[in-house]
Amino acid sequence: MGPLKQPAKKKNLAFHLKP
Repeated sequence: MGPLKQPAKKKNLAFHLKP
């Protein structure tokens, strides 16, 4: 859970920021 979550981290941030 490192290099695979790095690129998905930006998408996860948008998911958490979006209501």
